[in-house]
Amino acid sequence: MYKRILFVLLTIIATVGQAAPLETSYLFEGYAIGSYHKVRSSLLNPSNRSLQIPTFQAALDLRPQAAADWGSLSALARPRIRGFAQSGENLTEKTFARFHFDEASLKWKATDDFQLLAGIHYVQWGPAELFSPSNPLIHFSLDQRSIIFRMRGKALIKADYYFSQKSFITAIVEPVSNGEADWVAGYEFVPRGLLRWEQQIGDHPGNYFGLSAGRMEREILFAAAYAAYYIDDYWSVYADARISPGSPALYPSLTSPTGFTPGQTNAGEWYSLSTFGVRWEGFFDTRLEYILNTYGFAESEWNSAFTLTTANPGAGAALFRAGLEMPRQHYLYTSLRTDRLGTGDELRLSLRYLHSLADHSGAFFSAVEWNFNPVCTLIVEPMVTHGGAQGEFSQAASAEIFTELRVAL
Repeated sequence: MYKRILFVLLTIIATVGQAAPLETSYLFEGYAIGSYHKVRSSLLNPSNRSLQIPTFQAALDLRPQAAADWGSLSALARPRIRGFAQSGENLTEKTFARFHFDEASLKWKATDDFQLLAGIHYVQWGPAELFSPSNPLIHFSLDQRSIIFRMRGKALIKADYYFSQKSFITAIVEPVSNGEADWVAGYEFVPRGLLRWEQQIGDHPGNYFGLSAGRMEREILFAAAYAAYYIDDYWSVYADARISPGSPALYPSLTSPTGFTPGQTNAGEWYSLSTFGVRWEGFFDTRLEYILNTYGFAESEWNSAFTLTTANPGAGAALFRAGLEMPRQHYLYTSLRTDRLGTGDELRLSLRYLHSLADHSGAFFSAVEWNFNPVCTLIVEPMVTHGGAQGEFSQAASAEIFTELRVAL
């Protein structure tokens, strides 16, 4: 079977590459990072045992990139090499290194309307800024609080067919894991996939409507829709929503021997993750989003989590890998960005705030970027959180600051 697949691939390469010149390109991006975290000993992170947040951390993050085009074939490789040195309370690792490929893929443009891609690839869509409910292949990460965050790609096979310049359909299969830790603690990876269709509305490329459906974790089926529409040159509204007849997540339970029970997967109980937003693009680019997450913990489940971690501090670590984009059910998110603070585009500012309507805790993130020459950029990112003893955003660091030097060649 594998020999036949290899033979087909070699035949494609030999056919499409005839008489085509090989074009290559190379890029390099690297970050030297220093950070301080004021770690809070909280109910879900007692003495920093659950999250193991370093007090001080120095990191080197290298992101080379190589691309090649040969006829209708395109290849992309984006390896990532990181080294860390850190100190803090109850850390299991003080110095360590990580290597993986954020992307490593081969794309074949068979015709003007049809293309295939296979490999490690990051795919994202949707109008919302925080995450896309209609794309359950990609999950929200706590590391997204930094503007230099880059998502690791998934092991995908993707096919795109364009009906026209305004309409296309995409089929995506994730047959194997990319090696990351399981999103739901205790559940091994199972193949996932989805079908997506998108249609542009009118002549404005920012006006569109899309549908997606498929299978996510624990073999649960889902259906989703997303849309964006510009009211005028400045204002737009958007929505992105997903429903499923069951939840892949784990929920705190005082009666379970493990402390958690899996979410229901029968068709009698429906769950939803939705984002509704409004955006204004003028001197600033600012938006306001409301997030409805019925997958999240109810008040009784959230209170049970604190009872569990009091008896077993290790339960807090599993709670942060429970298979939820967000742990509670109602949020507000707002952001503001501008690159017009300097004489050109050398100075940029971004402000973001995420607020839990369930317990009124919140997290404020900011970043200032100074591109002081064509190669180097200095980035400073202060972050603070607030909330009560059982507040969602009161369980990790109360304050953080990242200082990053970016070199791009």
